Amino acid sequence: MSKGLLFTRDKKKLEKLQYEMDIRNIEANYLIEIPKKVYKYTNVQRYVIENLNNNYVSASLAKKFNDIKDSIMITNNRENIIREYDESVNIAKKAGYEWPVSKDIHINNSLQRMNHMKGYLRETTYVLCLTSNYPSEYMSGMYINNEGIVIEYDTTNQIFQNIYPVVYGIEPLEVQSLVDLGTDESLEIAMLLSATYKNLSWQHEEEWRYLLKLSYPNKKLGDYIPLITDTPSSIYLGLNYFDLFKNNHTINEAMKNKVELLTVCYEKAISVKYEKLYIDEISTFSFDVELFYDYGLKYLDGDLSNSQLMNIIENIQKITYKVTDI
Repeated sequence: MSKGLLFTRDKKKLEKLQYEMDIRNIEANYLIEIPKKVYKYTNVQRYVIENLNNNYVSASLAKKFNDIKDSIMITNNRENIIREYDESVNIAKKAGYEWPVSKDIHINNSLQRMNHMKGYLRETTYVLCLTSNYPSEYMSGMYINNEGIVIEYDTTNQIFQNIYPVVYGIEPLEVQSLVDLGTDESLEIAMLLSATYKNLSWQHEEEWRYLLKLSYPNKKLGDYIPLITDTPSSIYLGLNYFDLFKNNHTINEAMKNKVELLTVCYEKAISVKYEKLYIDEISTFSFDVELFYDYGLKYLDGDLSNSQLMNIIENIQKITYKVTDI
């Protein structure tokens, strides 16, 4: 296993992953270059603001994913277990002795081992999920309801030099042959294949993953851990980011979080852009967080109302410029 329990990226490993997919007739491109920029779609929550302040990004245990089949390590199936048992019984019979284990016990023990392996990765692997798919109306609508943000990172940072592309396919991916080899290298490849393979229905995500593997489940760490990275290069506000403030006289935590995020962007010198819909086309514009900063602090201190803040935001938007290079 790689040092630090990290699935490091190197050419030999990528070629081995590609070979394993090729012999399974699964279309893959592990040797593709890492994109210059990757993106994280997220809603504005406290931990997101804290991450920005501390140059962190959160990785989650695979078991927290919406896709219940994500990162399942498939090592066998019931049909193979029965076939293998019958073959063993026949071999023993030809040799003149009786196979010592009953069929039911063999099947139950094998299924228990199989189920343990299925959940092993999901219980022990932290995954940072990123995408190369921005801008994307589908992704913005599906993952942040057009109200959250998209965080952009330059991949020159070391953490992003160890990300793997996710492969999408139709059939379940079985890695029993690699597990049977029993070497550290074959087991790592089996785990990497399982952690970077998803059903074809998820291909719109164009996902890249950073994977951190524990030797065993550790409940003390929790379901999420912070990873150190560089300051994001840009943050894109969803199309409806400011809608929460419109025609609403009550100030709540969600509003404060959105305002605080913009003040943090100014303090961290993070470029901010926002989306705007013209007829049927979404365009991206710069948002001047320097102009916004003092007003944002006043709002957080309770000295500005939602309507006053919206007037300020609309005035700032009038003097910003369209972004053409994303």
